[in-house]
Amino acid sequence: MYRRCLLILLAVGGMTHVHSMANSPTPAKAESSADWRTRATATLVEMMHREPTWVGIHAAEALIRHGEGEQVRAFFLGPDGAAFPRIGRLRVLATLASEPAKNDLVREIETVFLDPAAPDRKQAVETLAKLRHPLSPEARTLAQSLAAEMPASEAVLPLWSLHYSGDATAVKKLTQLLTAEDPLARQRAGYALRWIGTKDTAVLKALALAAEREAPMSLPRVFLLSSALQLAANPDPAQQKIWKQELFSRLTTGPSAAAYEAGQTLGPWVTPKDIPELLRLLSHPEGDTQIGAALLLLSSASRS
Repeated sequence: MYRRCLLILLAVGGMTHVHSMANSPTPAKAESSADWRTRATATLVEMMHREPTWVGIHAAEALIRHGEGEQVRAFFLGPDGAAFPRIGRLRVLATLASEPAKNDLVREIETVFLDPAAPDRKQAVETLAKLRHPLSPEARTLAQSLAAEMPASEAVLPLWSLHYSGDATAVKKLTQLLTAEDPLARQRAGYALRWIGTKDTAVLKALALAAEREAPMSLPRVFLLSSALQLAANPDPAQQKIWKQELFSRLTTGPSAAAYEAGQTLGPWVTPKDIPELLRLLSHPEGDTQIGAALLLLSSASRS
């Protein structure tokens, strides 16, 4: 497996070359979409090997999204996989697993969520939501209790997970949190709604209003704009272009969380003139910014 990863890197001249090429004066237009894909994939592979953190998890998930699941599985089942955050590792493996192996991994994640002393309990319930897996009766009861008792910013996570357990009120409650006083609650609510992928016109209208209302250059605005753009909360192409331009600027201005979020959603709006900047960002010092750029290059290459 590791040999395969190295072969991908060697295809572009090795790890050092991945970064030096991004600073090369050679015009990006001289490269084909296959070249972009090779360089972006090599960057993600390197990041996965180098960063046994959530950044490495993000790189692995980007690789899975673009057809490299087998090498990710082999890596995370190997000795290096044990160094990653346990919930992140379980999420990666569950994403790649088929039944019944996925159910076993979900039960492991639920066990963490049910443990009040677990330091990664929040990551566990968020991961259950991202896996879109219905909660067990015990976990559902706990999620309902936490959603009712926790501060708004924390309540988003169990609400999001409850949506996949048949709670018909979860989306409505998440929509209400778009106007919460706590900016983190607004940010997380927009993020959860993007993952849910709602098509409810009332929800989309509230999301578009929330995005426009958020303070310029704030992190919550990035997440709300990202959600609004992906869900077509405003179907006007002119408005979508404005949102795209603002989100694209956050790839370079950051912070890295903003760049990574923008990279999740901007794929359909990337144009050829954006490619040189994305290639340059493959050598950005922040890992999540590199991953955001790599995601967009891979999305663009797949459309070419």
